[in-house]
Amino acid sequence: MITTFKKISPLLFLVLPFLFACNRTPENQNKISEEKIEPVSASIDTVNQIAENPQLDDLCSIISGIKPSEKNEYSAVTNNKNWISFSSNLTSRFNKLDSSRISKIKVWRDKEIAEVSKKSTTIFYPFSGPDFLNAFTFFPYQEKIYMFALEAPGQLPNIKDLENDTSYFSSIDKSLWSILNFSFFRTNSMKVDLKARDLNGAVHLISLFVKKTGNKILDIKPIDLDEQGKIISKKDSSKCFAKAIQIVYLNHVTNKNSEIFYFSCDLSDSAILKNNCLRNMIININNGYTTYLKSASYLLHNGNFSWTRKMITNNSKTILQDDSGIPLKFIDSTWNKTFFGTYDKPIPLFKNKFQEDLKLAYSPTNSNVKSLPFGIGYDYKLNESNLMLFSKRP
Repeated sequence: MITTFKKISPLLFLVLPFLFACNRTPENQNKISEEKIEPVSASIDTVNQIAENPQLDDLCSIISGIKPSEKNEYSAVTNNKNWISFSSNLTSRFNKLDSSRISKIKVWRDKEIAEVSKKSTTIFYPFSGPDFLNAFTFFPYQEKIYMFALEAPGQLPNIKDLENDTSYFSSIDKSLWSILNFSFFRTNSMKVDLKARDLNGAVHLISLFVKKTGNKILDIKPIDLDEQGKIISKKDSSKCFAKAIQIVYLNHVTNKNSEIFYFSCDLSDSAILKNNCLRNMIININNGYTTYLKSASYLLHNGNFSWTRKMITNNSKTILQDDSGIPLKFIDSTWNKTFFGTYDKPIPLFKNKFQEDLKLAYSPTNSNVKSLPFGIGYDYKLNESNLMLFSKRP
């Protein structure tokens, strides 16, 4: 178990001028192999047998601006004027976020996708960055979520190192700016923010979001993969040396233990076809999961992400995405399609990713287009955003 992780790097999904997501490779198409392997168990622990770890949860609470109740042992940190200011500011920002977006998402979720949300216990979230916040808001019943991004996993600080801190909490505050204001991480910013001295990876913000969504953190540890794609402990021998962590948390919605698997990786064809361990792990995820795609830099529009795109369309039962995810032309008649919000054109940075068929799908005459009472994604303003729900026909 880990109570110290290295620090985090910059926020993963870009804002207006510089949005580039978790993978960037040439447009060259790579030949996709159709290999089949037998599924193996993905989890390295029986998560419901993991005991509580109060010290770890307290550390994550402090990182989240939450004061551990009635515990004087952390007073050197929680009485620090920098932490007090950080905590007050973060609480105010999340309260504003809840009233302006999160609460509206929850109402919409329970009205429009309630059954999908409740049945989505396994979430596949490529190009996620540290964004556990939105994934949990849409899918609070999740038991396992697989997150993939370029940012390193990182390590949490030691509680003692925070007693006289002058920069760690301000670094977290800065790194949250774009997702709290725009609903996505800026990749170019994350390259800077999450490689700073204080923040060295995604674990800091993932842990913060787990706590801010009302959950209790039980365990955080580095993990690896064997050649069959099975998730194993980092201390076990392996030729893969995956850059990955597992976070176990007590889900306050289900009152059961849930898992986050975060992989620092490249999901482009040229990389994934060379990485047998990661490829087999993804293949081993049970079919019928829900894929969530948001602010994904339109990478799945490219020919050099065809393996990941095929995995999603072949193995997902449901896809919830904005227009930066899978192009509509790859969602065939085997899917039921419901559209929410509005689609005009991508932001200027991605103007070449315009979809004429999606524009037609969002025609005012299409009865499958419903309202979206909140902003999300690159077109984050109200009445400018879109979401699409694709469900496999029986």
